[in-house]
Amino acid sequence: MVVLLLTVFTALVLLAAGFLLGVFWLRDEHARLTALREEVGQRTAMMEQLAHGDVPP
Repeated sequence: MVVLLLTVFTALVLLAAGFLLGVFWLRDEHARLTALREEVGQRTAMMEQLAHGDVPP
């Protein structure tokens, strides 16, 4: 009985740890992609200014 409980408990702990790692990874990926999207938006705005002949400050 103890072996069964220990096995189930170990499996639940590993599943919870994997879930938390996945959540943290997704949060980091979301932050990285958001920063990349902002950088691309800034570069796009600068390219549009240059295409129209405006000089950036």
